[in-house]
Amino acid sequence: MRHTRLLVAAVLLLLPARVDAQTKAIDCGGLDRGYQAWIDAGATAAVTAWIADSPISNADDLIPVMSRFEAQYGKIRGYEVIRDVKIGQSLRRIYVMALHDIAPTFAYYDCYRTGNRWTVTNIRLNSDGEQILPAEVHWTGSGAVGR
Repeated sequence: MRHTRLLVAAVLLLLPARVDAQTKAIDCGGLDRGYQAWIDAGATAAVTAWIADSPISNADDLIPVMSRFEAQYGKIRGYEVIRDVKIGQSLRRIYVMALHDIAPTFAYYDCYRTGNRWTVTNIRLNSDGEQILPAEVHWTGSGAVGR
């Protein structure tokens, strides 16, 4: 019995923390609203939420990429924050993994503090995690962390 409890505790410690729009808000512009909009209404709604009140004037190039993700990997079902990196007092980069039916896709968002709120200033999307995620979270073929 004791071994079972220890095994369950060990497994729970190894599970990644999952963040989605229903549980914990991402404190950066419209990221949560955007992911929920992508889940509920599609890519155009997500991009609109992400760039609202942002210096990004046109992010239409993101919509075909997101549509390709859904065509290739299935409908988005949720997302996980991989890392939230504080670069300075007023600048952060948030790494996110979108959870699709078949496989994940990846993004990072640069967020800038304007007064008392955060605004998305840059968005990068890719289906290859190595193109988006910081080096310290890349995986190797063995499942080990790092390069």
